[in-house]
Amino acid sequence: MTIEEILDRLEGVKKHGNGRFMAKCPSHQDKTASLGVTEKDDRILLHCFGGCETRWVLGGMGLEMHDLFIDSHQDWKKPIKSRWSATQILEGLGEAMSEVVLLLTRQKTQKLNDLELDRLRHFSNTIIILCNEVTARG
Repeated sequence: MTIEEILDRLEGVKKHGNGRFMAKCPSHQDKTASLGVTEKDDRILLHCFGGCETRWVLGGMGLEMHDLFIDSHQDWKKPIKSRWSATQILEGLGEAMSEVVLLLTRQKTQKLNDLELDRLRHFSNTIIILCNEVTARG
């Protein structure tokens, strides 16, 4: 895929320097752009400053890791079935729930700092997004 095709799948895209872009991350409920998108050599680099794994960002766009390589010879015209596979949803729910439980347990004995509160919000939002995905499938 090209960087333009990747950017077309994102919201809130803004140019952020030479060949660099910022956009709202499709993997979590982003209010401001936290996803860095850069083209380098023969690949497209993605980095969520909110802490999302690349596979989750790609899943939110209906893409896979091989889609980040510009020379990939795939048919990009086929429709997107779902944002994430069932396996990705289960893995993500498990990871997000573990983090939420860990942070809530810690909160019982000590006050969470701002970073920990942001992580708690992030993983709570991830659980909501994934549950909505399951509900939408029927």
